[in-house]
Amino acid sequence: MWLAVGMIGMVLGAQVETPRDDARALVWTFEVQDGVDSALAPLLTDALVVALRRSGEFSMVHSSADVQDILQRTPAERLGQCTACLASVQRLLAVSHVVVGRITRVGGQLAVSVKLVDTEGARVMASVLQLVPDPNEAALLRLMDVLASRLLMTLAQQDLQDAVAEATAP
Repeated sequence: MWLAVGMIGMVLGAQVETPRDDARALVWTFEVQDGVDSALAPLLTDALVVALRRSGEFSMVHSSADVQDILQRTPAERLGQCTACLASVQRLLAVSHVVVGRITRVGGQLAVSVKLVDTEGARVMASVLQLVPDPNEAALLRLMDVLASRLLMTLAQQDLQDAVAEATAP
């Protein structure tokens, strides 16, 4: 996908940013609302992490559970003395993007939304929403691949629009 965006940008004479080695994402645990089973949150978060890793758009993708795991394995009094622990937390927290999601019940359906936030500019770069009429776990897990693809496609379209605007600006 980024190759196509880059090639179009070259044709237009614009520079289109492709994923950098430092493009790192942290997927925060999904927020559940309106009677949605809280057990879905970590399951869908992990599925989205896997989908984003498979996409190859980020050099690293972590979940908020990764950060919590490091913090729980290290006693608070040792955290400041454990250079390797601090380095691990820093690596996880030195992200260029945060992905947040929400699952809400709307009648007999579930609404699943995902946002990609740029940590440097603190702005939403892309967001997607999908209604799921038959909210079973298997369908929701498959949906994470779709949402990851739609999120990245939206981001690529924005990058292309920005490149076209820049190339055609006086």
